[in-house]
Amino acid sequence: FSKVEEQKKRIQNHLQTTGFNFEGFRITKYNGIVNGEAVLGAGILSDPNMKFLELFKAEPEVFSEKITEAREAAIIKLIEESIKKGGNAVIGIKFDYIAFSNNIIGVVASATSVIVEAD
Repeated sequence: FSKVEEQKKRIQNHLQTTGFNFEGFRITKYNGIVNGEAVLGAGILSDPNMKFLELFKAEPEVFSEKITEAREAAIIKLIEESIKKGGNAVIGIKFDYIAFSNNIIGVVASATSVIVEAD
């Protein structure tokens, strides 16, 4: 139980940015590229009710929520990979979205794992 709680705390405290530095910190080591992937089935796209919403240009909220969940799962996996490499932060986070057949979408988060120390 304590290992799970410790891992959750490390994930929550892991610094992250789409930029390439953190104000008030300096990068002391680059640990390499890390990735996190998540796949979601977007079967709602074939739902007849979605077609109705699209007629009125309404954003399908359910679909947006699924993408958000997948992006968050990809970030957690990315941070877990950074932790395995000894990092306490990730820089240069980038997201890619991949559409597979049968309404399946993949979210890939990529970044560089680093060790940062306060200035």
